[in-house]
Amino acid sequence: MIKSRLCDLIETRYPIIQAGMGPFSNNNLAVAAANAGVLGLLSTSGIVDSKTQPW
Repeated sequence: MIKSRLCDLIETRYPIIQAGMGPFSNNNLAVAAANAGVLGLLSTSGIVDSKTQPW
């Protein structure tokens, strides 16, 4: 465990943020990162919803 202000802010064991990887991201990577003690993010790039995308 590494103690830092970032760890205190995001309540993780390590000061690492795993970034979402565009349309290639899925929940498996974010969950694995969170289980390892870092902040895992899920990208919404490439996700299209006709209700939120007016074009």
